[in-house]
Order: sequence, then structure tokens, then C-alpha cells
Amino acid sequence: MNDRIETAQLFLRLARTDRGAIDLLAGGGPEFDSTALFHAQQAAEKALKAAQALHAPPVRKSHDLALLWHSLNDAGHPPPIALPELIALNPFAVTVRYDDTVLPNLSIDVARLMIDQLLAWVEAGIAGGGT
Repeated sequence: MNDRIETAQLFLRLARTDRGAIDLLAGGGPEFDSTALFHAQQAAEKALKAAQALHAPPVRKSHDLALLWHSLNDAGHPPPIALPELIALNPFAVTVRYDDTVLPNLSIDVARLMIDQLLAWVEAGIAGGGT
């Protein structure tokens, strides 16, 4: 197996762990929503990094979903989630952990759907050998 696929599989495993955390936290009530959405952002980031390992040159270390999305799009592998929808997760990357700011209203169900689409897209890329 080549390094690109192994790296993609690693990021995919990590993204799936964050995806599982969303379900666990979402069941705890609305006070856990922002933390669940933090894990949604993390799952999206790791899924995009998995796809990047397969299809695009690496970008600088970043948590910015827009930067990762553009990297893949520019390499001819546009993610299955439109950029404006995906970047709704960006504020949850750091703000949730270190601030008490009011964050965008984003449904956990919408976030789950986005993550599931990204994970399926990456899984298909890995199954296709990264082509």
C-alpha cells in the first residue's frame, strides 16, 4: 500500500472518531451542541485532509476548511459539500474551545449529513486507489 493511501486512511479513522463523538454529544442535550459541532468541524477537517492526501499537494498546517476545500477543488477534486455550507463549521474550530461568543446557528443534523457525505466521498477515493 502506498503512503498516500495510508495517510488518507489514518485521517479517515480520525474523522470517524469525531463523527462518533457528534452522536454521543448530541444525545446529551442542547448544552452539548457547540461541542458536538466542534467535533463536526474536526471530522470535516480530517476528511478533507484525507482527500488531500489522495488528490492534492499538502497545504500549510491549517484548520481552515475553506483553504482545504480550495486546495482540493484546484487539484480537480471538488469536495461534495458546497463551500458556503462547509465553512459554516469553521467558527466551531477554536471559538468553542476558548470563547463564549455566540456562534452561527447550525443544526446538528445538517452537520451530520455534511460529515457523512465527506466520509463517503473519501472512502470512495480510497477504494479507488486514490485516483
